[in-house]
Amino acid sequence: MLPNKLGLDNFSSLVDASPMPTAIYIGKDMMISIANQSMLQLWGKSKSVIGFPLLQAIPELIGQPFFDILTEVFISGKTYEAKEDPADLIVDGLLQRFYFTFTYKAIRDDAGDVIGIFNTATDVTELVTARKLVDETRQRLSFALSSAKVGTWDLDPLNNHVEWDERCKVLFGFMGNSDVVYE
Repeated sequence: MLPNKLGLDNFSSLVDASPMPTAIYIGKDMMISIANQSMLQLWGKSKSVIGFPLLQAIPELIGQPFFDILTEVFISGKTYEAKEDPADLIVDGLLQRFYFTFTYKAIRDDAGDVIGIFNTATDVTELVTARKLVDETRQRLSFALSSAKVGTWDLDPLNNHVEWDERCKVLFGFMGNSDVVYE
């Protein structure tokens, strides 16, 4: 429910001032009622999209799951939370892949009927990209070590502990899963 005591203008001002990308969609066609500058920036759009149905304002969302999820939230009234979901958006004139952690929450009228959706989002593209890069690097390292038939170890002198991979244990004559200690 939009806060009646606060007033729609004041509520809209609060959303606009929020650093969290935030938007409100009204009705089954998900007309963009409010979208703060942070959300507009994520979308790569201007304030001119406000007042338009979501898929008309951001046509690249057609064929992606977001509108179907919004419709389900509108029908069921159940909040939807996503973590690191991909989205293809046209930003700076280019179709680009982004990753978002976001929430869709039903907005209800005084009778309890769903009238819209409250959407917050966080762009986690850099985090996801960095994690993928680390994973790819680990895979390349693992392949290189396996191909070269060498082992690796890591010494923690503060705790007198050595971390050995299986190949290194074999090369040094240690068998099984027993810990190899450094003294």
